[in-house]
Amino acid sequence: MGKKLKIAFLIIVAIITILCSCINNIQLNRNIYCNDMHIKRSEQEEMNRLNNYNLDDMEKHLDYLEHKENETDKEESSSNAIDVLEKVYVPKFRILFSDNPIDLRFETANYKIYINNKILDTIDGKCNNIYDTCALCINDMNRCIDEVGKDISAFKGKIYQYLGVN
Repeated sequence: MGKKLKIAFLIIVAIITILCSCINNIQLNRNIYCNDMHIKRSEQEEMNRLNNYNLDDMEKHLDYLEHKENETDKEESSSNAIDVLEKVYVPKFRILFSDNPIDLRFETANYKIYINNKILDTIDGKCNNIYDTCALCINDMNRCIDEVGKDISAFKGKIYQYLGVN
């Protein structure tokens, strides 16, 4: 019993660690984007745009910063001048999320996975289509079973009538 509790505890700790890392990554990417892109905007304009992130713009800007970081790394290796204000760390594994409309993106150096409102609507439509098709098939099967049951009852009645059994 104690061993099961230890394993369950370790699994819960691992899940919480992964979840916190993902949330931290989302916030880090948003902070980089917001601080770099919206420094000159007024507070009122920022309050109006609260939680309305353009992930396409965010993705392009983070890619630009990453490219810029790679270029500065090459230049720094040739010269020793380091500009601390220009140095921005962009994570190699990025999670971008916007909730209205839902848009979830996982990006690595080689792969990008998108889950957005269009995909969810398409999946919902396909699920509804499959559900409707299955419901039609089940209704047809029930109708066929009822017809077979009626045929069996009629045949049984004819046999009883032939044998003279009431």
